[in-house]
Amino acid sequence: MFRKTMRIALAAIIPAMCLATVQAKDFTVKSPEGKVTLNVSAGDKLTWQVNLGEKQIIAPSDISLTLYDGTVWGTGVKKAKGKITNVDTSFDTPFYRRAKVVDRYTLLTLKCKGYSVEFRVYDDAAAYRFVGQTKGNIKIKDEYAEYNFTGDHKVFVPYVHNLNRGDRYSYSYESLYDEQNISQMFADSLSTIPVIVDLGGNVKATILDAGCEDYPGMFVKKNPAKANSICSSFAGVPQGVNLMPGKPATFKTQSYKRGDYIAETSGSRTMPWRAVVVTSNDADLANCDIAQKLAAPCRLDDTSWIKPGRVAWDWMSALNVTGVDFKSGMNTDTYKYYIDFAADYGLEYIIIDDGWCGSDLFKVNDNIDLKAIVAHGKEKNVGVILWARWEFLLPVTEQAFKHYSDMGIKGFKIDFMDNDDQLMMASLRDIAALAAKYKLVVDYHGAKAMSLHRPYPNILGFEGVMGLENCKWMPNISENKKNDFPRYDVIIPFARMLIGPMDYTPGLFRNATRGQYRPVYDLPMSQGTRVHQLAIYSIYDAPLQMFGDTPSEYYKEHECTEFLAAIPAVFDESVVTSAKVGEYIVSAKRKGNTWFAGALTNWDARTVDVPLTFLGEGTYKAIIFSDGVNADRKASDYKRETIRIDTAEPLKIHLAPGGGFVAVLAPVR
Repeated sequence: MFRKTMRIALAAIIPAMCLATVQAKDFTVKSPEGKVTLNVSAGDKLTWQVNLGEKQIIAPSDISLTLYDGTVWGTGVKKAKGKITNVDTSFDTPFYRRAKVVDRYTLLTLKCKGYSVEFRVYDDAAAYRFVGQTKGNIKIKDEYAEYNFTGDHKVFVPYVHNLNRGDRYSYSYESLYDEQNISQMFADSLSTIPVIVDLGGNVKATILDAGCEDYPGMFVKKNPAKANSICSSFAGVPQGVNLMPGKPATFKTQSYKRGDYIAETSGSRTMPWRAVVVTSNDADLANCDIAQKLAAPCRLDDTSWIKPGRVAWDWMSALNVTGVDFKSGMNTDTYKYYIDFAADYGLEYIIIDDGWCGSDLFKVNDNIDLKAIVAHGKEKNVGVILWARWEFLLPVTEQAFKHYSDMGIKGFKIDFMDNDDQLMMASLRDIAALAAKYKLVVDYHGAKAMSLHRPYPNILGFEGVMGLENCKWMPNISENKKNDFPRYDVIIPFARMLIGPMDYTPGLFRNATRGQYRPVYDLPMSQGTRVHQLAIYSIYDAPLQMFGDTPSEYYKEHECTEFLAAIPAVFDESVVTSAKVGEYIVSAKRKGNTWFAGALTNWDARTVDVPLTFLGEGTYKAIIFSDGVNADRKASDYKRETIRIDTAEPLKIHLAPGGGFVAVLAPVR
């Protein structure tokens, strides 16, 4: 009787097991060195799971894309065919923090009906994207990406905190970080990305997207349907507006409406990547090159004309130059003075910001002789970049680019896009391509970095960060503890900087301790020490790096300015030696044979070791700027010294509250 019962039970179990096998195929893919494991389950739904070693980082999470006709990519995929490929390549990155990026990953391609899904597994990341294989155009109603976690982990969340044009998706991408658990995330709020999730034990999962072109960027939010989960949200396509270069823009309206779909596009194209960076120490997170790896290759046949560099910028300190025999302001004499300053310190550019023209880009302010300024810059080997509002530039893009390129202008800083829906993303791509046609560099403000800087390396910078210019108006920390720039300064290298070059606009020399800081609009001060400001130039990625204070201030502080002007805008090699998100970072970058080491801390004083193993053997001459012994009381206090160092021993550096350290290290021959 017992054997008969067992036979009946087994007869019932075996078909169920076979059915489960038929319903879902499981694919397991390991990164090149086996650090990260991806598990993909293809059945009624498509899910992905990411492990770091034995630790589960992303629990099984749904992936789907829904077309307007009701077709869903990512469901009913049990017949999907998988192919695994090992990729080991590299590519040049001459406008970055390293000259070459090694790109090694394991690729899983799932072939489905009418589309495929590509998964890449790196030793520090995993990513996927949908690839359409349908003729003609498709309308995409929505895309769903979720990131499920096994616990209620701490997150660093850059919330959307104001509604431009009354639209929750229209935003300048300038946010400080709320630090809270997933369960505490505001249910009604969107967040920009990257978002860092702290799983404890130094393990971080950082959510981002990449490769966005002619497709909306991804926002994220607390998942209303699942605990310990974060999910995607995308802007609908704007209705009744035009964003094509050469046509009047009708974007800036209060009656802004979005359609019930997120994109209308080719059915045979790659969609953007959804990625998670997975690291067991924070130095690896700051070292990660994922945005470069997931971007499209360079589309310019000739990049020899593209010139990264440092910029004397006028707007931050409101053209307040002193000790001169002319009235400072938006006029020719002031900009010639800026050019003279740039030439004195070897800076490559100046920017003429808001005020040189109005809504008509061809009607120049009567006080500005633009041709004379450009001629003076040419004589001094200093290029001129013009600021322009995006909506004023858009209808005349090609005419303006040709006109000002013919005049000798070297680039445009384009501002106030405040959006990354499909039409805006297409607009920014097309503007970059037109700029390249006329050999103009571009700096995008009011926009999130979106991986366009690799296909169009004439894009030398993006804002999308709570830049130092906010010190012009943000109240003291004692009034609002969120306005904590030194802490923010040691979060963004791990988050915002992960997705592309960052126009943070540093360089203020009116430095303030925590209690002394206050907003001063025309002559702003920075939070933290003088050396904190200097160190930013060696740590932050900015191929178009701003000098945000006035030439008068820089001349007065010649020693610091001379040192700052020696730091390049791009590098050949980069390494982060130690770091902790929100606390400190220590890094070093090489240009030629010279290394530039730097460190930043939050408001906590600390002593850090700067290991010199990256230098190799030998003796180096070091010019060092460190916080002065009284920098905790007078933030501008610093110490400069020149020493010879033995690379076998680390440098031990004391950082004052809100402090920094920076050094130029050159081999002794």
